[in-house]
Amino acid sequence: MDWKATARAARRPGELLIRRTNTLSDASAVLVMDTADDLGAVVATWGRTDPARSGVTSLDHARAAARAIATATIGQGDRVAFHTLAHGGRSVRSGGGRRHLARVVAEISASGRAGDDARFRRTPPVPHGSIIYVLSTFFDGAAAEIATRWRASGHRVVAVDTLPELDRGRLSAERRLALQVLLAERQDMMHQLREAGVETLHWSADIDAQLGALTRAGRRPGLQGGRR
Repeated sequence: MDWKATARAARRPGELLIRRTNTLSDASAVLVMDTADDLGAVVATWGRTDPARSGVTSLDHARAAARAIATATIGQGDRVAFHTLAHGGRSVRSGGGRRHLARVVAEISASGRAGDDARFRRTPPVPHGSIIYVLSTFFDGAAAEIATRWRASGHRVVAVDTLPELDRGRLSAERRLALQVLLAERQDMMHQLREAGVETLHWSADIDAQLGALTRAGRRPGLQGGRR
């Protein structure tokens, strides 16, 4: 209500003049990468450092997903921030533009598996109203707990599952059974995320299809893509 303009220009008793101001606001995306695990496609190599035999790893998928989402976000004129969940991990504050994108991509590319204290996650600060992408294998529950907490506080959260398609060859019967139990527990965790309102997406090598799924999810809130 513009009282000065009303007093000066109102022509009839009770007439009020209203001033409207329209402003543009960028959307804010936050990329949160869980670096506690780096699991290869070849299950027989889990627990070993053998990149030549492990195949594509979960952190390979996480880095590819983070770079693609950051590029698409900046490309449509929005802002993006990047954090890892490890204490003392890499962080880039929210920003926009090509130079900022270059900084974000450089930090994403340099991110590797966290140290021995990786099981103790930090919860990075996120701007109010952000859409948060949590990139993780969602095995031990810490990343899922943080994602659920953010969703409960009102953020839109997308859980990006970065576990590669698994090669179960050369596994003993005992290890096959252990893997089956582990995957069943993880499936329950993903179901709990969806029940809490967190959208889920399984990342694959088809980047264009993944970004298309995220775009469709943005148009229809609550859509859960890539269920496993």
